[in-house]
Amino acid sequence: MARQEDGRLILEKPENIRQRLKTRFAHIQKSISLTDELIAERRRNAPPHILD
Repeated sequence: MARQEDGRLILEKPENIRQRLKTRFAHIQKSISLTDELIAERRRNAPPHILD
């Protein structure tokens, strides 16, 4: 995988990215759906006419 950081191109193995993400979100309970949380947050912040 490639990404840009501070004007540099960073190449990173996919398994390193997966491990970093697992570590980053390890504190979140398995019973919580981040997808559902994001959708709920977006709905709370949407203008009222969008939800009709």
